[in-house]
Amino acid sequence: MFMRMIACFFRRADPDSRNIFLPVLAVLLVLLNLCVYLDWNCYRTPIAKVVSAQITHTQTVSGDLGIDERQYDQLLSCVVLNGKDKGKTAAILNTYTDTHMDGTAYHKGNFLFLENIKAGNDGTLQAAISGQKRDYFLSFLLSLLLFGAVVVAGKRGFAFFFALAVNLGILVLGFFCFQTGLSFALLTVILILLFSTLSLGICIGWNRQMLVALMDTLVSIGILAAVYCLVLVLGPDVDYTLQEYIRNGTLQLEVLFTCGILLGSLGAIMDVAVSVTSGVAEILEKEPGISNEFLSQSVRQIGYDVMGTMINVLFYTYLAGRIPIYLAQLANGVRLDTLFQYYIVYEILRFLAGALGIVLCIPISSFLAIHYYRKKAPAK
Repeated sequence: MFMRMIACFFRRADPDSRNIFLPVLAVLLVLLNLCVYLDWNCYRTPIAKVVSAQITHTQTVSGDLGIDERQYDQLLSCVVLNGKDKGKTAAILNTYTDTHMDGTAYHKGNFLFLENIKAGNDGTLQAAISGQKRDYFLSFLLSLLLFGAVVVAGKRGFAFFFALAVNLGILVLGFFCFQTGLSFALLTVILILLFSTLSLGICIGWNRQMLVALMDTLVSIGILAAVYCLVLVLGPDVDYTLQEYIRNGTLQLEVLFTCGILLGSLGAIMDVAVSVTSGVAEILEKEPGISNEFLSQSVRQIGYDVMGTMINVLFYTYLAGRIPIYLAQLANGVRLDTLFQYYIVYEILRFLAGALGIVLCIPISSFLAIHYYRKKAPAK
């Protein structure tokens, strides 16, 4: 209903009304961010604002690898903003190092979550820091994303943001379902169906093009799953020895990793399916009498253009994006052969599976889209 109202506004409003809408949206987002910034009374956990921060002591410490770095003791003076100690002053001793691998430096104006609050002899509270309040940063970035999307794409910007919110809600619901004992493989199938159907339906619209793109996506992801499982069966076993958080003996790691790859490849496959389907629909709308040979060549060219950029996007996401982590591991004594054997191999598998999904999606989308639209408007 909300998206229909937005669509009607952009469809019917005159240019002056649209010029009014953007400032109104900006004001609403500013008010929303102010509410999030000042929402400490909504938290049960005590929150304090840093009034002053002073470095009281500096020393050089040696790490496990014999690397020396400076360590700082920081005295924070804070004012409690909520709870039974609201308005009182707290003195907190904070320790951090140059690399921030052990502790975090805090500054004036930061909001901190407190725990183990005790009253000192001079009436000043003493407490420990359990974390930092950062929700207003997230709210600010999401507001920029929404406003930028609306400026660039109008009602489609709202559709994109609404689809993102729906997908986040589905993801959270999926976590709850997994906690109730639902099979992760079954949960992955459900998530793929919901993500693809709702994302395409909200962003494209509930029309024939959406149905064709959805069919392209599901067929491509199904073939990718079959190919990947076949490779797992015929190939050598994957070593999960040094992977984090997998010590639970009840988890089937092969299933877990395979489902993660399929979910990670879904976005790229959907993008290719939409691009190819839209290309076929537009070509046949402008040239309904085009021959199948020229239509296939045009669609193939669209696929080539999309394939190159999307595969590079996967490379940057999976491999290049992990470079800082790999460099940190090397700096902390992890050997290069260990890095390739136990860490990089998983990103390579994700990248190759996603790239294979893109390559498979191009001919599948071309065939299904051409077949569907040809039945609707046959060539002369």
